[in-house]
Amino acid sequence: DLLQALDASSSVKELLRYFQKDEKLLTKYKAGVEYVDQHGEQRGALPKERRNLGGRIKEVLRLVDAGEVDPESLYVAEMRLLEAIKHPIDGELVKTVCQRDVKDVMGP
Repeated sequence: DLLQALDASSSVKELLRYFQKDEKLLTKYKAGVEYVDQHGEQRGALPKERRNLGGRIKEVLRLVDAGEVDPESLYVAEMRLLEAIKHPIDGELVKTVCQRDVKDVMGP
């Protein structure tokens, strides 16, 4: 589902709109929805609402639509699953969205 969302989007704004239309995605993932303001400062939408991806997306898109945020400055940070799943390589319970991590390549 995440790969499909990424493939269907040519910008972060499009990705956020894709997520906004899919309740399953909004309830599966958490992430920071952030932007760089006109002073070059990093800002996050609703930083205290870590598990509210839908609210974060709604707020940052409101700012974009109001002309207060440049859509080219949007980015998604630290996307993770809300609920742990078994990792496909070692079966460890994880919240990562990655199929492989450094430890899976370099190994202990």
